Amino acid sequence: MLILASVAVRAQQSSSDNASGATLQLFEAVMEKDLARVQAAVTEGADIAMENAWGLTATELPTDLEAMTEV
Repeated sequence: MLILASVAVRAQQSSSDNASGATLQLFEAVMEKDLARVQAAVTEGADIAMENAWGLTATELPTDLEAMTEV
């Protein structure tokens, strides 16, 4: 799971050079299931509509990650 999260973060960073630090923190926090960090990132202005390299928003990641780990 940790490897999958690391790959997803790298994909997010490389595909969104214009993403703010708060948005990148949001994706990382969602993948780590850290609600406090998710809330902090949103408060800091994270773009919740930003998509990663796979076309997923931070709100779609938990569902996608669950599906990938069940395979």
